[in-house]
Amino acid sequence: MVSANEVNASTLRYMLQINRFVVQPCGSAAEALELLDGATFDALLCDWPLTGVERLLDQAWTMAPDMHSLVLAGGLREKPESLVADAVLLRGGCSPAELLERIKVLTARKRGPKAIKKPPMSEIFSPARRAGVA
Repeated sequence: MVSANEVNASTLRYMLQINRFVVQPCGSAAEALELLDGATFDALLCDWPLTGVERLLDQAWTMAPDMHSLVLAGGLREKPESLVADAVLLRGGCSPAELLERIKVLTARKRGPKAIKKPPMSEIFSPARRAGVA
């Protein structure tokens, strides 16, 4: 969780921790990048506007494409084109319960069997394979 506002950060952290989320707060985008370099996380929560958030989201997506990102924005009407975030929520535009539910949905892991990787059809029906050379 990246937030420069201590009150918002501590409130959100408390709300997530009582719902059994492990939270690692960061005060800046640079601090979050250092933390992301050596660990894995399910989700990245960021305040907007915060200096370096766009760069943080780009680099976080490059480091861990499976990690989800949620931006809590103040003063935005729609998601800017430059943000590489899974969701953008307006600050004050949803209740804490709705925010928590959105985070739960973002971090839910897919259950069930893993997808089986099938060879391309060109390999299955190749003349070399039919001849037993493959």
